[in-house]
Amino acid sequence: MGALERIDHDKRVVCGGMGVDISGWKLAGEVARLGGVGTISATGQGDVLARRLTQLRRDPDNHELQLVKDSLETFPNPSMVDRVLDKYHEHVSSEDTGERRYRPTQQPRIGALEAEMLQVLGTYVQADLAKRRAGGRGLVAVNTLGKIPRMVAPSAIGAILAGADVFVQGAGVPDQVPQLLTDLTVTGGGRYRMDVAGLPDVYQEYSMERYNLNGVPVARPEAWGIVSRTDVAKRLAQVGIEALVIESAQAGGHNAPTSGPEAPLAEYLEFGLPCIVAGGVAQKGLSAIQAEGGEAIQIGSLFALSNESGMDPMLRARTLRGIINQKQPLQVRQDEHISPTGFPFQVAEVAGTVSQAEVLQERSRVCDLAFLTQGYKKKDGSIGYRCPAEPIEQFERKIASPILARNIGERACLCNNLFAAAGLAQRRGEYEEPALVTLGSTVEADVMAVARAYKLPITAAKVFEFVRR
Repeated sequence: MGALERIDHDKRVVCGGMGVDISGWKLAGEVARLGGVGTISATGQGDVLARRLTQLRRDPDNHELQLVKDSLETFPNPSMVDRVLDKYHEHVSSEDTGERRYRPTQQPRIGALEAEMLQVLGTYVQADLAKRRAGGRGLVAVNTLGKIPRMVAPSAIGAILAGADVFVQGAGVPDQVPQLLTDLTVTGGGRYRMDVAGLPDVYQEYSMERYNLNGVPVARPEAWGIVSRTDVAKRLAQVGIEALVIESAQAGGHNAPTSGPEAPLAEYLEFGLPCIVAGGVAQKGLSAIQAEGGEAIQIGSLFALSNESGMDPMLRARTLRGIINQKQPLQVRQDEHISPTGFPFQVAEVAGTVSQAEVLQERSRVCDLAFLTQGYKKKDGSIGYRCPAEPIEQFERKIASPILARNIGERACLCNNLFAAAGLAQRRGEYEEPALVTLGSTVEADVMAVARAYKLPITAAKVFEFVRR
């Protein structure tokens, strides 16, 4: 039985995996509790965990932050839990953080075991709390980005140990995911190919046993792939992907570069896999998509603006005001250059965020999280790391061709900007990292339709009911 067959036909609504902690455990757990598929965004969850633990140290009476610590303490390797609590919770002081708000973590490079451990633990906590909130209903999924290959396997390990039902990958071709999930759950180990320019066959080995010291029984989650082209869908069907999330260019976040018109759903159905349709489908609704042969719909932006999302509450309110205020309607643009990945990225033009050129240009370039850095072969044969959003002079020293530096001044640090959108902005002295909001291109009409049907505020339950019709 496939994962979607385990939930009611008229509740096959998937919450997309969004940003850094926008679709965190509260939102994912609520959507699953309603009977749908709640998706955790695994992006940066190691650093999310470290920062949440630091927040708890400073605000010990915060119930939600205490739940994070309680979940962490159920992880099946107590010594790892103790190390993380000691570093990011028990002994955090101004001497540790200096002028920063949060203590730095190890950058996620190949072989960086502390960064790997944090990502495993962070993903575990999110999926575990989501499943607790769901109370045995619906499905819990974990989403990763192919553009951050060093986080994929650690996220899979955390998802498996927490009992996630589905593992999803987008922003790249997830052709390694089915075998990785099988290897981790059957043999206790697996490997994942890294993206290193100039070195085609670099693999990182991973051990499930390193984390599962208590011998918790594990099960393989179902593997889903996010696609926007039929040739990629065909390839994924051949390597064991079990469902396709078909994402149109109307969806928020990264969009795959395309040439020509988007293929209709019927062409994807030919591959014999369940199809989940995403991007601009909120008003069309689940029943209409199912009448065309789809199994489910995926909703992102409406859930991102719901009370249960992880978006900073003040930023969410400001964004909603921009939508509701019809005198100055919110604009969403597809920006070809702002993402260091080179993929087009949907940017919501919200005041005070890096959607505004002056805010972007005022930022001093710092690459301290380094999620989106790409590995490359250095002249001495070793592996280095570079990102078009790092200080320009540093990046230019690492490239052989000036073509790689095209539009470099327009690149934003999505890592820091998306952390800020989740209320986890780093502060350096008096400067606080600005946020970036990403939403789908139909969000204004979608929000207005929900507001007319149910009135504000927007909640996950209202969105769920609205899109099921």
